[in-house]
Amino acid sequence: MYPGGTAIFIKNHIPHHNIPSPTLNTVQTTIVQLHNHNPFTVIPTYIPPQRKTPTYPNRNFFPLQDLTTLHNTFNSYFMGGDFNSHHRHWNCSRANTFGKHLFKFITDNTIYTLQHL
Repeated sequence: MYPGGTAIFIKNHIPHHNIPSPTLNTVQTTIVQLHNHNPFTVIPTYIPPQRKTPTYPNRNFFPLQDLTTLHNTFNSYFMGGDFNSHHRHWNCSRANTFGKHLFKFITDNTIYTLQHL
């Protein structure tokens, strides 16, 4: 596994439970379902940066399969975190390879995004 990781803090009085992450190759997650009127899943996410190292020689690929697995597993979810992806759509000055792939995944799957401006 790549260095990094995810976490989420939830107050004790909020009903919730941890959901085991499906088998993923690169994406790191901590999955929690909140119990309100309708269950809602929160997925803090970390995608390691796109760089090849002696330890990870095949690191220069976008983890589309992992994101597709998460997207198809949960009906209603909020996913946020460090995707190491840059794109002009998210107010970045330029796009990187991961940003281009992530933007295509988002638009192909009609996913709504929130980003700081």
